[in-house]
This record gives sequence, C-alpha cells and structure tokens, in this order.
Amino acid sequence: MGLFRLGFLVNFLSHPVISGFTSAAAIIIGLSQLKHLLGIKLPNSEHAHEIVISAAQHIGETHWLSLAIGLISIVVIKYAKYIHKALPGALLAVVAGILAVWVGGLAEMGVKIVGKVPQGLPGFSLPAFDMGTWQVLIPTALTISLVGFMESFAVAKAIQAKHKNYEVNSNKELVGLGVANIGAAFFQGYPVTGGFSRTAVNDQAGAQTGMASLISSALIVLTLLFLTPLFYNLPNAVLAAVILVAVAGLIDYKEALKLWRNDRSDFWMLLATFVITLTLGIETGIGAGVILSLAVVIYRSTRPHVAVLGRVPDSNFYRNVERFKNLELRPDVLVVRFDGPLYFANLNYFKDKMDELSAGKGNALRLIVLNADSISHMDSSAVHALEEWVKDTRKRGIAVSFTSVIGPVRDSLSRWGLVDVIGEDHFYEQPTSRGCLF
Repeated sequence: MGLFRLGFLVNFLSHPVISGFTSAAAIIIGLSQLKHLLGIKLPNSEHAHEIVISAAQHIGETHWLSLAIGLISIVVIKYAKYIHKALPGALLAVVAGILAVWVGGLAEMGVKIVGKVPQGLPGFSLPAFDMGTWQVLIPTALTISLVGFMESFAVAKAIQAKHKNYEVNSNKELVGLGVANIGAAFFQGYPVTGGFSRTAVNDQAGAQTGMASLISSALIVLTLLFLTPLFYNLPNAVLAAVILVAVAGLIDYKEALKLWRNDRSDFWMLLATFVITLTLGIETGIGAGVILSLAVVIYRSTRPHVAVLGRVPDSNFYRNVERFKNLELRPDVLVVRFDGPLYFANLNYFKDKMDELSAGKGNALRLIVLNADSISHMDSSAVHALEEWVKDTRKRGIAVSFTSVIGPVRDSLSRWGLVDVIGEDHFYEQPTSRGCLF
C-alpha cells in the first residue's frame, strides 16, 4: 500500500470522524483499565456499555487500597510537570509503586501486581510461505491492514492537532507500518499498528520525534534482557493510572462544542462515529466513520449550492441576491451560478432547481444565463442531460447562454458536440461573479 501510494485512503476520514473515533477509543481504553484501578474482575470488551454495566454490578467489590494507589499515581503523573517540566511523572509513579509494594508487602494485602515478566527476546524464525495458508489469511490480513492503518493514522492526526510543528505523511506511515510488520514476521510478532494508549503515553511524556521510539525500543530490549525482575512488584493500578492520564488527552470535547455551534451536520457525524465506536467497538467505529464520511460527501455533492445572481449597479459584476442588497434584477433574465461539478448524481437536482427558479420568474422570462465558473467537471451523463435541458428550455421560448465556462468543461462540451448545439455565440467570458465577498 505504501509503495503504491495508497495513503489517499485517509482522505475518507474527515476531521469530525477522527475526533469522534479517537475520543470514543480513548474512553474504551480508559474503561478497560477500570479493573486494574478498582481491583475487580471485569470483562475484556471493546463495548463501553458492557464494561460500565459490569463495573456497576461489581462496584461493591472494589479493592480500596488498589484504588488509592491508582488515584495517587494519577495525581503524581498529572501534576509532576507543574513542579518541574523535566520531572517524569509516570516514571516516578512506577518507581514509587514498586517500592511501596516491596517495602509494605502490599501484594499480601490484595494489591494486584505485574508479577513475573518473561525475560529475553523472541527467537528468529522464518514465516511460513504455504500458498494454501496465504489464501486463507489474505482476506483477514487485508482487513487488519486497512483497519490498523486507519486507526494508526487517526491517532496520529489527533496528536498532530496538538502540535503544529510537524505533519503526518500518510504514505510514509504506510511504508513504516509495512516495514515494521515485515520485521515482526521474523520474530513471531503480532501485527504492528500505531497504538492509542502507547502513542498517548509517548506524547504525554514529551516525545516529539522518531528518536523517542528508538530510545524506547533500546530501553525495552535492555529491560527484557536484564531488568524484568525489577518490575515484579509493579502494581497494575499504577499502569492503569499511566494509561488513563495519557488517553484522557485524546478526548476532544471542545471540538464537539465548536461543531455544535458552527456546523450541525458535522456535529452529528462526530456524534454518530463516537456512539458507534463506544457501543460496537473500535474496528466497527472506524469503518462506520469512513462510510459516514463518504455518505456525507456524496450527499453534499448531489445538492450543491445554487445562487441567483444580480448585477451590481453601474458595473459588470454579479453577486448572490441572498447575500447582497440593492442588486439589479431584470424580470426577463435569470442568472444562475451552480457551485459544484455537474455529474450523474446531481442531474435531477440541477433540473429541479432550474425549473423552480424559472417558474419563479413567470411568463416574463426570456433568457437564462448559467454562470459556470464553479462547475469544475461534467461527465457524459451531465453533457447529455444538459443538451436535453437546453433544447427543452428553448422550446418554451427561453434562450440559454453560458458564461465563465472553465477550460476543462469547455473541452468536454466541445468533444461531445454540445458547443455546436448551444452555439458559439451563446458562450461569454464575463468578469467573475465571485468578487471578494462570497
């Protein structure tokens, strides 16, 4: 996917979808840590409501010492930077948690700890190249690749929104994920993606470049080789606190409030993605977000903005009559601007809108001028429909002219012979209708 530059697939993830998805995913990840924070048994689920219901049913079983350790760790992680920016709050909480368990014997008091961590690195092995196995795995592998990439890019964009000094490149992300997965295949690894919790922890710790990942990898190797016994007494509640503080920064409620005030359609798209992800899981949520984005794009392209234009007095400029006052309008002339490509999906809307505006002029109408400077493309269906509309309009005794037709559209009309049907003398290059205030 990276070599064939398929990074454009992320274009199907709109900002509201990314915001709704990452916020819901952060909540799901946070809820998944409740069992460690409260010291109770909860199901491993991607469905928020299942976790919440189970937590409510078992809230009476809360291990208060584990909860206290978790809450104290959250305070340390959250506010250590206010004492000094260089203080690593997460590391302080981990060290303090290990020492507390070791010195105070908290494990015997019911505090769940990490316990024995397997030491050493996974062995090198060649992956199997059996074609029968490949045929079985390819559909699943493609799904994992697409969903993994979408999730990785979604969290990357969420982090990018907090830092304006770098930009995520989708094709490079694909290449990076691909190379990482090829490497993992030789060491018995899981499929590699950008993780929500780990990315959030990395960002919360102050990471800004890829060097952070190299340092993390080197420390993980050293830890697996020599330091795993040190983590035996690490409380699970401390790890839960680290993740909870990190993912809390991904919950973007401010964006939802802005969209509610400024763009209700995008707000409902954000909310739908948020709810679907919360209730049906992360993979379903990202898929639903892509479908919602495409559906909104298609819907908006089928109903583009249409403006009736009037002449600015003592000039050759035309403006939208709904936005500007004191424009000159002739009862026998209708000037219309269609703001969008004209193609098979919006032809009926175009015809209906033109019939509606023509009817509004009544029997006095003698000329329709279609300002085409915003029509970026016409497909074959549009050309045929436009020819029929021009002929039908002329049969009603109404002339049709075009102005400001851009080059590619004019080329298309010429190839299909529509310029000859309409007549060269009915095409005009007038000053743009847009001006500086639209």
